[in-house]
Amino acid sequence: MRHFQVLLLWVVFINLTKEIASEVEYYWKEYAGVIPPDALPGGRDLDGRNTYIGQAYIHGHGLYVAQIFPGKNELDVPCYGVKKADKDIKILCTKHADNFEWITTSNKYFHVNMTNKLPVPGGYESVGNKGLLNIGRLTYQGVLKVGRVTSYELENAKLFFTHSNIEKQASFYQVLNYRGLPIYDVTPRIK
Repeated sequence: MRHFQVLLLWVVFINLTKEIASEVEYYWKEYAGVIPPDALPGGRDLDGRNTYIGQAYIHGHGLYVAQIFPGKNELDVPCYGVKKADKDIKILCTKHADNFEWITTSNKYFHVNMTNKLPVPGGYESVGNKGLLNIGRLTYQGVLKVGRVTSYELENAKLFFTHSNIEKQASFYQVLNYRGLPIYDVTPRIK
């Protein structure tokens, strides 16, 4: 009888885990050159084709946001210059693309504009223990570029992106915001 109860509890736990996992709004998938059907577009190339939001691990620096161009296996990562990444790459995916929006902001007003919003985390800069990176974009020379926002910098949250093998920065940009239900309920409870 005891084994049956344990087995039943295990089956309930697995089904509950599947149900919770199916409700995840966005997630990072391994990327190896093929764009999955649930990838969230983030930018556009010169020909107007979708590009995607990538995340690459750069040894000694952290997880950085980069732009994925379909058919390319190597990313140019804005990380204290341009670093090349061809492994340890993920792509941002969702089954609910309508729950995302791009909000216009600036380095000086990022934190004010993101009050009561849920900007999507894109990585973490570990050089000097700096902190959280968000996902940003802007149009530069006809390309809708995707890059990292240094949201850990109060009143100086700049966007860093790559162009022609050079790291560039911008003070005015858009940041990716999740506008669905909060993933975690942090509402204070009165007992």
